Amino acid sequence: MVRRDVAVCENDTFHPAICLVAIEPVSDFVLLEQYAADRTAATWTPALETALEGMPVKIVQGTSDEAKALRRHIAKDRGDQHVSDLFHGRQEISKGTGLCLARQVRAADAAVAAAEAHLEAQRQAERAYDAQSPGPCGRLPAFAARIAAAVSDLVRAQTH
Repeated sequence: MVRRDVAVCENDTFHPAICLVAIEPVSDFVLLEQYAADRTAATWTPALETALEGMPVKIVQGTSDEAKALRRHIAKDRGDQHVSDLFHGRQEISKGTGLCLARQVRAADAAVAAAEAHLEAQRQAERAYDAQSPGPCGRLPAFAARIAAAVSDLVRAQTH
């Protein structure tokens, strides 16, 4: 087989102990799956070298999270290019927008709750008026219009 340049995706899992995992992403071939005492670069590098013995591959790029040990293992110990995985790159970007979006979601939830409370207050006022005996003198309050307006406000709050 011809020697091939490949990338490797590395991560560590915890079931039931630390397990070092390295996968070639194009073929989805598991290059390394080994339990280890720790997750240091000093553990990763020899474990991967042992796993690659006899394989006609040359690793030219490693993709992982931002763990210092993995970055060191890929970039310094092996001399390959390190690329952050998509999740961690997006996580860094979302830090700038996440707080603002969360505030907007909380404000929208509060607006819906306030509209629901206002609608219930209008319905309760109508029930209280109807329960009076004898009925008050004068013109009947416009409960239908008040309730319709409260429903409209609730629908507007739910859709924004």
